[in-house]
Amino acid sequence: MLINIDDYSYDEIIERSLHVPVIIYFYSDDSSVPELLDLEKVSKEFGNNIIIAKYNVKENSKRQDITAVPCIKLFKNKKEITGFVGNIPEEGLIEWIKSKL
Repeated sequence: MLINIDDYSYDEIIERSLHVPVIIYFYSDDSSVPELLDLEKVSKEFGNNIIIAKYNVKENSKRQDITAVPCIKLFKNKKEITGFVGNIPEEGLIEWIKSKL
């Protein structure tokens, strides 16, 4: 499942990580890093077994600790488990997610 989130829905998505792993993709539309990642393809790979959420750091302010984009974080049981900064093709992200589940 792929969804867009903002400051208002952020806590709700973290809460859902009690039931299913949540990947949050932190990005900015004005980033100088070209977008290489097809999140729709990644989402289809996992179906309803994970939630992938996109969070625009320029339009929202809840996550001030995100200092570089793109940044990907995995949450389980309302806790950040792991993550990384930088661009990755979808095949790489799929393998990364599989290794963490």
